[in-house]
Amino acid sequence: MKDGVRLRIPKHKANASLGYDICKNSFVSLNYQFVGSRTDINFSTYANEARSSYSLVDLYFSHKLIKNKLKLFANVTNVFNEDYFEILGYTTRGRNVSLGLNLNL
Repeated sequence: MKDGVRLRIPKHKANASLGYDICKNSFVSLNYQFVGSRTDINFSTYANEARSSYSLVDLYFSHKLIKNKLKLFANVTNVFNEDYFEILGYTTRGRNVSLGLNLNL
């Protein structure tokens, strides 16, 4: 679309991921996402509004306690608790922590 408005489509967007086996049984990864500024529509006024860019960082860690049987993991999304909007009028998650285990019988 050369002259029109592209709603919710940022000019720049980037994702990067880095994973590393700390040792034989432990793994850690770091994910980064950048979303550039974009235009959205405010449906209460039907006016176009600029949305600012944002960056998200996620962290994941896992450790195998019993090979091919039991794995513990921890995941933290939005590590820096970035306040952002994907779509105007809808809330987004703040920092979120998940802990768990995978058990294969």
